[in-house]
Amino acid sequence: MNNAGDGLERNYVVGRAIFESLSVKYHAPSLYFLGLFDFSGKGGHMDKKRGLELCQTIGKRAKEFFETKLRIEEQKKSDDIKYYQYGLGLLFDFGHHGKKDPQRAVELYKLSADNGHSGAMNCLANCYDNGNGCVKNIEKALEFYEKSANLGEVFLFDFFFLSKFYLFFTLSNS
Repeated sequence: MNNAGDGLERNYVVGRAIFESLSVKYHAPSLYFLGLFDFSGKGGHMDKKRGLELCQTIGKRAKEFFETKLRIEEQKKSDDIKYYQYGLGLLFDFGHHGKKDPQRAVELYKLSADNGHSGAMNCLANCYDNGNGCVKNIEKALEFYEKSANLGEVFLFDFFFLSKFYLFFTLSNS
């Protein structure tokens, strides 16, 4: 991919052009990356205000999506609930929807980890490791890092919820 430069010389102008062409179709990841490009000035002009607005718009839409899906999955008592708890945890952890809430992120990571989501276990371990949203506790951090590693999770984002968010965002804007 041109944005990451894997196997290619980095070309932010081409990366920006690709994200701009996909953003017209409300491709959520492209809108987010375009926001990052605008914020940093990569591949063209810098427009921090527009960049922040794009990233926050995607974050707010993702928050709506995860909250809606979480309510549905809670009613169905579905095993998929862990993905939406994790997704909301990420949004509150990083504040992509406009406001960080580390304590709420920890609550959601705990719920998702209790339901077996290894990415949430890793994020929870990181929170305990750094005292982000909770009291710093190295023993708990090590416990959750180990649980996550034993499940083989190394990626922060799950393809499962990203694909569902993309589908939701695309269909709701067509």
